[in-house]
Amino acid sequence: MAEQLVELNVTGMHCNNCAMSIHKLLEKKGLKDIMVDFAGEEVKFSGGSPDDLPVIIKDIEGLGFKVVDDPALQVTPFYDKIENKFLFSAILTAPLLLHMVLPWHFLHNPVVQMLICLPVFILGCVHFGKSAFNSIKAGIPNMDVLIFVG
Repeated sequence: MAEQLVELNVTGMHCNNCAMSIHKLLEKKGLKDIMVDFAGEEVKFSGGSPDDLPVIIKDIEGLGFKVVDDPALQVTPFYDKIENKFLFSAILTAPLLLHMVLPWHFLHNPVVQMLICLPVFILGCVHFGKSAFNSIKAGIPNMDVLIFVG
């Protein structure tokens, strides 16, 4: 009897180390023919029983990724989109750069500068910290660990 090939759509992978952490998890579970594509957000494997699938999905989600049934129907919240995080950060960072060129003297105040950069700092800590923590927990530190420590 041929082994069943399981295909999962996994969101939240953004680098090769993310894919490696899922691959390593599936190898530990004794699965075969593992293929993880972070760009296509696909995970394929064979082996294991159909009863193990909910446990495997729970373990993948425990790494900080999300397994979705149909990626076409998935709606990403506004605050989770990386483009919106970038735009938010760029808008708050622009005055800190422009005060060097334009005569906005209130921006030379260190307290004002700190209040402007604090939301960007917190957003970066949350974004990179979540990924860094999950990668360390999985045993495969990724680039987000270096960014978070820096």
